[in-house]
Amino acid sequence: MRKTILILMAVLAVAGVAFVLARSRAPKPRLARLPVRSVLPDAKPLVWLDERFLLTGVDHKIVKLDSHDGSIVAVVSEPYYPGVGHECFSREGGRFAATEPERNGGSTSYANMVYRWIKDWDQPDRFEDIKVCEGWNTNPHDCTAVDYKEAVGDEEAAEQLLKAEHGRTKVYSRRTETEGKYEWAVTIEKDGPVFEATLGQPPFFFGLDMRSSFDESSGKYFWYLATQDFNLENPNWPLKGWRVTPEGHVTGMVVLPNGPWIKRFSFFYTMRFFSCGPPCYSNMQMWAGNGQLYIAVWGKAIGSSVKGVYRLDAGGQAWEKIIAGALANGLILSPSGCQLAYSTGGRLELMTVCDPGDGQVVSSSVSATRGE
Repeated sequence: MRKTILILMAVLAVAGVAFVLARSRAPKPRLARLPVRSVLPDAKPLVWLDERFLLTGVDHKIVKLDSHDGSIVAVVSEPYYPGVGHECFSREGGRFAATEPERNGGSTSYANMVYRWIKDWDQPDRFEDIKVCEGWNTNPHDCTAVDYKEAVGDEEAAEQLLKAEHGRTKVYSRRTETEGKYEWAVTIEKDGPVFEATLGQPPFFFGLDMRSSFDESSGKYFWYLATQDFNLENPNWPLKGWRVTPEGHVTGMVVLPNGPWIKRFSFFYTMRFFSCGPPCYSNMQMWAGNGQLYIAVWGKAIGSSVKGVYRLDAGGQAWEKIIAGALANGLILSPSGCQLAYSTGGRLELMTVCDPGDGQVVSSSVSATRGE
């Protein structure tokens, strides 16, 4: 028995060494060299107010930052506790934690937390304190309140895909009447008859979420299917996305190709993330701006060389890595989609992704995008 155990331990040790070596030999995705400026230390971008000013979280305050010279113009609201529960920021307004959770010894209680809801950044002193701020009661596009209703029948539990002014959405994955296969559909309710957008059949439907990003430069939404399962054998990849008008009309479908984060899961790799596997430790999110599509992948199950932000190339065939590392607060796009604000846990960075000929001025104090 002891001999068997020793042999098994030796096999696992060899497999572990082989896994580490394989990861070290894996090629790192090439990092694009786009203009980047470091602006402010220990800060998180929250939302662009226009092409020049953005709101930033720093020193437990929300401040208005001048992106031209990196100066703080005004303190908009305080206190602000980033990363404490759910939060939402948009050009219209925001919801965020105004108190910390209560700590007593080794336990933490969120029961008495207070969130602040500012509906208009031009009037930050007129706010409402609320007790609960979660994805199910918040529209992610404008941070307005959502009257939560339990999903019934074929309806999927999903975030709102449109701003409140454009209507309330419900997402369905249901069987078609003719073929008996599953299809995705979205209904939109707004001041009249319910409009339905049919999005077709995915290769598979388990473990998929419908999400949305608003491309302010075009005035259209980008709806996309998301999954946390990056196994090459997962039939969901490549994923699908759709460009949609505020009225719900689909103007185009986009095939989202595999990226370097997609790989074949080995037995030993899966066992590293016991008990629910790598999907429990993987994340993705997408953004649309100026006609471009971006995807961020992060999590404990994502290799450090792969973690980061990618941009879909002009042909829609491959992903180009533009930022290395996990984002501290997502990718914050300016209204034109030409400027990206982000932080990977340190300084607030501003990246220009449009050519100067597009009307964007590239600062002379520009450095190449930093690698890993």
